[in-house]
Amino acid sequence: MSSAKDRQPYRRFAMRVLLVDDDMDILKVLSLGLASNGSFTVETASSAIQGLEKIAHADRPFDLFLLDIQMPKMTGVELCRRIRSLPDYRYAPIIMVTAMSDKKHVVDAFAAGATDYVNKPVDFDDLRLRIKHALQSSARVEQLDTTSQNMTKAVALSDAITIDDVDGVLKVHSFENYLTHLGRLKFRATKLQILTVTNIASIYERCTSQEFIDEVTDIAECISDALCDHAPMITYFGRGIFGIATHGHYVDSIVIVSDNIRRQILETGLVFRDGSPVQVEFDVIGIGRKTFLSPHTQVAFVDRMIGELKTAAQSDEPLFQ
Repeated sequence: MSSAKDRQPYRRFAMRVLLVDDDMDILKVLSLGLASNGSFTVETASSAIQGLEKIAHADRPFDLFLLDIQMPKMTGVELCRRIRSLPDYRYAPIIMVTAMSDKKHVVDAFAAGATDYVNKPVDFDDLRLRIKHALQSSARVEQLDTTSQNMTKAVALSDAITIDDVDGVLKVHSFENYLTHLGRLKFRATKLQILTVTNIASIYERCTSQEFIDEVTDIAECISDALCDHAPMITYFGRGIFGIATHGHYVDSIVIVSDNIRRQILETGLVFRDGSPVQVEFDVIGIGRKTFLSPHTQVAFVDRMIGELKTAAQSDEPLFQ
């Protein structure tokens, strides 16, 4: 498996970018725009199938992917899912660059593993900034995961653990991009909830790093299963704090949501390595819809909320007072 150093050798080489789009004019425009400052070496593919072939025969891994969505035979969303399933590209930034702006495509893209979502026509200053943030975020996540695999107690209580193989669970950076994009597109049938595992410290103390990652993953899966009717998007900020975005004009009350999650946790039967049951105590709060009066206020709120949750994950103070 390649490392972040293998995939991002930008001190000696330009970063390798694979653009996949069935519109040749778009490929030319994006290639010229990215290659103009010398930071990127760009390769192109005119279909998802050709993109997979280029990935399979690459002499070293790509650092970044920019994918269109609407393409014949295989969509960019399916291509994103396949790329993300490859061990070399578990952390690689994948940015969708597309004219598709409806909510279904946005939800499907992030669920497939997209890091960010950019609508055409492309603003190159904005795209370069998105790429910079995506690369930095991916490198931090990979560093955390690599450290946790190499040390017995490397994972801190405050770490934003990467959760794999659970439907709808995103990395924090992708979750932030997802909510921000929904804000720009005026999607108001989205409800935000914050779930905090109030006894997370006692669970952490009884686990090795890998066991704690497994427990957090199991809790995330219980949340996902309990809210499956509302297509939840979930992230983990650290210190027992989960962000949850649910969809639909009818969304259950906080009491019903909490009861469903609690029932799912009990049915799953989480246990420690000695076989004793894991008691998961949690609180859920909802974010009022009045926050989302306009795209501008929603984007600003998302930025502030994510910042506050990241800070809370690093603090000893409880999120719920």
